[in-house]
Amino acid sequence: MDMDASARFEQLYKHLLAQTRSAVFVHDEQGRIVNFNHSARVLLGYDRDALQGHTLAQLVAAGSREHVAAAFAQVRSERPLQFAASLQCKSGDVIAVKFSSSAVDFDGRSVIQSIVEPTAEQEPENSRQDRLNELDMVFSLTPNGLALIDHNQRIQVANPAFARFLERTVGQVIGMSVKEIEAELNGRAEQGQLPLSLSQWEEQSPDETLTSPPHRRVRLATPKQRTVKCQFRTLGADSSSAILALQDITREDEIDRLKTRFLSAAAHELRNPMASISGFADLLMSTPQDSDIFAEIVETIQTQALSMSHLVDELLELTRMGALGARDLALQRIDIEEWVATTVRQFRRPNDDRQVAVTAAAPIPPATGDPEKLTRALTNVLSNAFKYSSKTAPVSIHLDSDSDFVNITVHDQGIGMSADDIARICDPFYRASAVKSVQGTGLGMSLVLEILNSHDGRLDVQSHAGNGSSVTLSLPR
Repeated sequence: MDMDASARFEQLYKHLLAQTRSAVFVHDEQGRIVNFNHSARVLLGYDRDALQGHTLAQLVAAGSREHVAAAFAQVRSERPLQFAASLQCKSGDVIAVKFSSSAVDFDGRSVIQSIVEPTAEQEPENSRQDRLNELDMVFSLTPNGLALIDHNQRIQVANPAFARFLERTVGQVIGMSVKEIEAELNGRAEQGQLPLSLSQWEEQSPDETLTSPPHRRVRLATPKQRTVKCQFRTLGADSSSAILALQDITREDEIDRLKTRFLSAAAHELRNPMASISGFADLLMSTPQDSDIFAEIVETIQTQALSMSHLVDELLELTRMGALGARDLALQRIDIEEWVATTVRQFRRPNDDRQVAVTAAAPIPPATGDPEKLTRALTNVLSNAFKYSSKTAPVSIHLDSDSDFVNITVHDQGIGMSADDIARICDPFYRASAVKSVQGTGLGMSLVLEILNSHDGRLDVQSHAGNGSSVTLSLPR
């Protein structure tokens, strides 16, 4: 090998030495350390200057020195060798390692290169303690309740979250039996549900949040309403200890119940026009075309079909907005006064020629939003104002702004709403008992709320039964 090639090779070797994650020592036949990499310093806890003056004999634990010296003698005779030994760290910890040693040329002389890796069974005591401290921190800070159950079915260790589920301190929880925990949770549960059972567990059980058997979930009524999921896991086939975990799944449970209620209401609302279409279609088949009621039946079928189509469109739009949120918006700066005037001008109600008066407290600043989606929201609110007020009652819009929002308020003098109606006005398919005779899907205000949420806006409803309503759409400036 020529001198340039040799220099390039040594440069490459030194680069690889620096990059490898394994600890590497280069030492002469007397064991004096010639070179080492960063990983070697990390393994033993020495800084560079301190390690530079050591021999391997000083680093090898006393019980391994003769064994290591004999192994290096074989390596010097150009026999690569792997062997186990023990090294002593700067901290005093002794770690078991595996040496992979071979003779190499370094800086023009023959030396021994040893790649040293801790064995899988052992690691430095300080590293183990660090890991234990990290696990203890996770155990203490996790929002899920965790408890170690011993062979007597009593709590041996518990984290603060577990104690909070039982409204107790950690000290009060230690020593409680599984049966006592079961009785505690069942005593605070809502009535009408299967009792929680912490002593009946199938080995192969579903682990999903909401598909686990009912006896593993409990809806608590006190001190606050929430749903708790319980999981019980043994620590091994031969272990008599187990982990009991309590998880607050209130939000997931509520979403699941809302989905069920939503699908049930959707099926009910779709069934009505379908039944009407089917019934009138049967009647149509037995009605002569020249009959006086033939055209009336066709018109009824068409009306019901349009009603169902409108319902499906709103369902799809509501689902899309809920799934995509702001990602479904085509945002642009909107001149609020001009946009409201255009929306009002294009708004029409059949057989209702009332005009909407628009006023503004001062020049209204622009806002950022999706004009098409916001037009849908304002149109829905206007439609309700017309629908639930007499044809002589005025409907108006007032515009104002503050430092954070632009506000569009629709006023009507209609039938108004009770406090209970206001609380549920945005629930899908909800319709107050006083307006069920008026045609509608019950999805309009749900869609308004989804549109405003996707814009980081706000919805405010002020109303009293018999005294009209004021609905305010607020958009960030």
